[in-house]
Amino acid sequence: MMNYGKVFLNSVGVTIASVSGLILFASMASYQIVRRQCRLSTIIYYSILASMAIPFQVLMVPSVIVAKSLHIVNTTYGLVIMYWGFMLPMAIFLYQGFIKSVPRELEEAAMIDGCGQIYAFFKIVFPMLMPITSTIAIINVLGVFNDFLLPLIMLSSDDVKTIPLSLSIFFSNYTAEWNLIMAALALSIIPGLVFFLLMQKKIIGGLAEGAIKG
Repeated sequence: MMNYGKVFLNSVGVTIASVSGLILFASMASYQIVRRQCRLSTIIYYSILASMAIPFQVLMVPSVIVAKSLHIVNTTYGLVIMYWGFMLPMAIFLYQGFIKSVPRELEEAAMIDGCGQIYAFFKIVFPMLMPITSTIAIINVLGVFNDFLLPLIMLSSDDVKTIPLSLSIFFSNYTAEWNLIMAALALSIIPGLVFFLLMQKKIIGGLAEGAIKG
């Protein structure tokens, strides 16, 4: 049977870790790409964009092979690392347009007053990225929480399964327990639905502002 409490905590933990790390790494990487105007930054940026054109299905087998060699298969932290890799290109693309709209003079003024670059980023630049940060967070929270395919190829133990993956136990070759399936689906939909309803205005506002600034 499905241990809903356990798989719910697994899903929440993986979602929080994946999205938090994504926001941190993507914002910092985008900041360096935008502020360091050199050929290497341009090559890195367009290489990241090019990776967005590769379908996930093409990367499934190589990803599992790499994960096995790193001994992170069947672990929640391994799943989180995989999510970082797959979600970073889109997040960097979205952040890059926003960071270009932040005046460099604000950082230079802070550095004249004694701030380092890291401090200036987190105290001045990052707070100004809240609209696009909210959009990236909301889209990826819903995507990670409801994802089935990546946990399917990465997780096998019942102790680390997420909600969408655990729902598959109610299906077999000859029958499906529809009463249990519908009950589990209702429980799994509630967290994502509540989160979306609370944050839907930020989605629209962030996308609209991103279109103007980008």
